[in-house]
Amino acid sequence: MSKFELWAFYSSLELLHKIDSPLLTGYIVDLEKKGKELRQSLYDTQITEHHLDDLTTARNNTKKDIICRINPQSPINTSEIDNVIGEGADEILLPMVRSVSEVERVLNYINNRCRLSIMLETNESLSAVEELNTLPLTRFYVGLNDLAICNHRANIFTPMIDGSLELIARKVNKKFGLAGLTHPSLGAPIPCEVIIRAMKRHGCHFGILRRSFYRDLNQYDAQEILESLSNHFCHNELDSDLQSQWMSDKFTISNAAF
Repeated sequence: MSKFELWAFYSSLELLHKIDSPLLTGYIVDLEKKGKELRQSLYDTQITEHHLDDLTTARNNTKKDIICRINPQSPINTSEIDNVIGEGADEILLPMVRSVSEVERVLNYINNRCRLSIMLETNESLSAVEELNTLPLTRFYVGLNDLAICNHRANIFTPMIDGSLELIARKVNKKFGLAGLTHPSLGAPIPCEVIIRAMKRHGCHFGILRRSFYRDLNQYDAQEILESLSNHFCHNELDSDLQSQWMSDKFTISNAAF
């Protein structure tokens, strides 16, 4: 496997400079807003207030790759796609995918101007994952929050222990990711070390630093967190070691207080 990728959600220019490190693969600028506030109104989720000029600012202040999460594209919004490509996005992340055809339309419109990745966060996308995997996409990211919402689950991490993620991971040969990361010694309601072991079990290729990571900068500086995460993902535990932790991790996840 290639080097594990660490991507940070863009928060502000000040924090971009604060967290910048050779250990970071790049940044994610989140422009998704369409339908999100209504969909997640009763849940403790993060809804950003970023706009296109935040993408411009990030692009002008880093040479690292930038992923831009746009709005759902059913129907396709060609102006939005043109704008984010024009402002320097290296990769578009498409949320709330419900059909293969909508992804194909976006791919055709992009026409190799940047990479395209998708989020698996609807039951329709999970049902179509084998066909989606045949498309020229860069990465799949499992959106545990929205997946839990659409299935009326209180515990967003249930797919980690009910067999769902194993089934998805076996059908995917793209870069695969899930959940958010912070310092391995922290994390709530699920300890980050448990998340890391789950990501290793499922063969994840990348992780995302967002709300918990920024919250925990008051305990560790960014470089300490990135170094600790890199060390954990560089260390290749034996399958037997991961398996020996499985029952304990399963109990921790299933009994987490949300």
